[in-house]
Amino acid sequence: MKRRRRRSESEPLLRERAFNDFLLLGDRRSINALYEQYKEQAAANGPLTVPTLNRNELYRWAREDEWDRRVAEMTREEIESQRRDYAAVRRKTMDDLADLQPHATSKLHWILTSDDPSITPTHLLRAIELALDRFGITNKSAPTLTQDESSDGLQDLPDEQVKRDLVELYQAIVRARGTT
Repeated sequence: MKRRRRRSESEPLLRERAFNDFLLLGDRRSINALYEQYKEQAAANGPLTVPTLNRNELYRWAREDEWDRRVAEMTREEIESQRRDYAAVRRKTMDDLADLQPHATSKLHWILTSDDPSITPTHLLRAIELALDRFGITNKSAPTLTQDESSDGLQDLPDEQVKRDLVELYQAIVRARGTT
């Protein structure tokens, strides 16, 4: 009689421990898996190390304490929390990219209009590729349009003609985007 009374006084704690153990089962979560785990644990460490060795009692606790509903609610909350975290990171990244766009456009303008002899046709083509790809204007990069079997993957085009074509392309991009 004394053991039963002590058991009923601690039952809420045992039920909560059983629910937590149930949660920890993860993908293999089931009452039967929990029961089997408790049998193994009791065999190894003694019956007082588990909340219960009665399968029916585990089913009753799960039903009365709505384990399935609680697990589903916790899972939804975790998914929603991860979604919010992801959305915040994505929003911050997009804000950072938006902040960089005027600077990138300015640098691109400099590359395309500069008379600096160190700026090669390869630099110009890559600058256009970057502008088109990063600003979401197209997903077809300039190097793939001019690729051949040369060592750097780019055709050897006349410097002045390439520069004129790329400046015209850049100016069309600026007009289309409404930026200067």
